[in-house]
Amino acid sequence: MPQVATPVIAPPDGTTFSISLDFTITCDTFGATIVYTTDGSDPNRDVGMVYDPLYHYDAYVLDTATVKAMAYLDEYRDSEVAAVSYTLTGAVADPFFSPKADTYSNLVTVTIVSGTPKDEVHYTLDGTDPTDDSDLYTGPIKITQMTTIKAQAFRSDLAPSNIVEATYIIFD
Repeated sequence: MPQVATPVIAPPDGTTFSISLDFTITCDTFGATIVYTTDGSDPNRDVGMVYDPLYHYDAYVLDTATVKAMAYLDEYRDSEVAAVSYTLTGAVADPFFSPKADTYSNLVTVTIVSGTPKDEVHYTLDGTDPTDDSDLYTGPIKITQMTTIKAQAFRSDLAPSNIVEATYIIFD
């Protein structure tokens, strides 16, 4: 009985990235179903997620990730398991504000959105640059007058994000 070709995972083993990793999996055996995991466990016909090449895949990883994949097809032996490991490096993603900076006719509630798991966003409302000692963002901020918010994200194992700012103008 023929064996299904071992899947190929891209980017290759040892790739480093910051924040999220886009990956693809291919198999040279036409019609084979690919199953994968992102937690380092071995996939099989019953364990793992079915890979759909029409869907965009990314893994949000805290430090390292191992993606493993196998493929199967009726009347074939299952493929070998392919594995690649990735390492998170670099800086924390820049936070952003919602709604965007603009002129508003009354109170606006601003949310600071973070893009990196396990980070902390610190902010100021007085125009000074934030530090990791500035106010910790824990929920929406109500703006009732012209205010410039500056924010920066921090995580102990990464360089801090860039400082981002937004000015909200409120008029009656």
